[in-house]
Amino acid sequence: MSNEQKKVTEVQFPKKNDAPAFQRVCAYVRVSTGHDAQLLSLEAQREYYMTLLSNRPDCIFIGIFADEGISGSKEERPGFDAMMRAAEEGKIDLIVTKSISRFARNTLFFLKAVRTLNDLGICVYFENENIYSISEEGELMMFLYAVFAEEERKQVRTNVRWSIRKKYEGGESLVNPSRVYGYTEGAVGEWLIEETQAEVVRRIYHRYIDGSPPAEIAEELTADGIPTDTGYPWSDHRVLRIIKNEKYKGDCLLQKSYVDLRGIQITNDGAYSKFYVEGNNPSIVTTKVWEKANARIEERKTKTYPFSGRLHCPNCGKVLRRQKSQWCVNWQCGTYLSKGKSACPGIPLRENILFEIAGEEHSAGHWTVKEVQNGDKTDYTLVPFGID
Repeated sequence: MSNEQKKVTEVQFPKKNDAPAFQRVCAYVRVSTGHDAQLLSLEAQREYYMTLLSNRPDCIFIGIFADEGISGSKEERPGFDAMMRAAEEGKIDLIVTKSISRFARNTLFFLKAVRTLNDLGICVYFENENIYSISEEGELMMFLYAVFAEEERKQVRTNVRWSIRKKYEGGESLVNPSRVYGYTEGAVGEWLIEETQAEVVRRIYHRYIDGSPPAEIAEELTADGIPTDTGYPWSDHRVLRIIKNEKYKGDCLLQKSYVDLRGIQITNDGAYSKFYVEGNNPSIVTTKVWEKANARIEERKTKTYPFSGRLHCPNCGKVLRRQKSQWCVNWQCGTYLSKGKSACPGIPLRENILFEIAGEEHSAGHWTVKEVQNGDKTDYTLVPFGID
């Protein structure tokens, strides 16, 4: 488009109580996802406001507050919160933003924020709607636009959810392969095995089948300096999630969770149909290995022991959990198993010793395991839980 064809309109800042134009001006920008196209849009918004505001002689441009990959319906927005703090500290006179839907799509949150700013004497200018929040007609117009924006968001979510369900019905997985430990993405949507991580996955399955408890496997991986894909430490829960994940045998269960109209992700416990796709991706372990490991999980769920849920750690009070390895059976503190020695030193009690010290009086109730020093030997005793 030539310069002759372009239409350029100057943004006119409002007056406050017939005083000079607002002086300290900032911009607020937001994109709702972290996808590349959205992030490019965010950069375009930044450049736009830098050009629009940084060289104006009638204002002091104090910067841009931005949120990346955050829905406008959510209240936890670091950039937005920083802008509100600056406003409360008296550092802002005017906020410029592209539209009401960019500012917020939750009507109540939107009105609360704007009224807080108005009470501070700070105006918000919405470019697309050409509305100034401190004008006489501003609040009514803002309320109407905010309601429309929220309804539009709900309709978009409904349409997106319908589209996703249709893809699931056709067996199309929307999972990004690179977000699953052991895999990476080739062409768009193509599942490729990441062999270094895949070896760790196979190790987890075989160690578990051989009798190692998840906590012990997590400790081994940590001791060997093997990183997770997220940067969080290995734990028994992370190990179990890998064992239970059907993708490692090449299948995929679709719609395990869904996003409701509030934008909150919820586990799908029957609200919507699930779809099981066989042969969705290359397998890292055989079906036989996967089924054997998961059968052991189910076996541990159904098997109960006389002291299950009744023994407590003397250090933190957490229930002791039965851990079976190739060599022995221990009862160990749940905090120690989940969070490590730094959270609780634990108390590994051999099951054979437990049965030696347990009498008929311990057949019911809750008990704390106590260590008792007997010369160079450590003995154990059980005392009622909650009594030192």
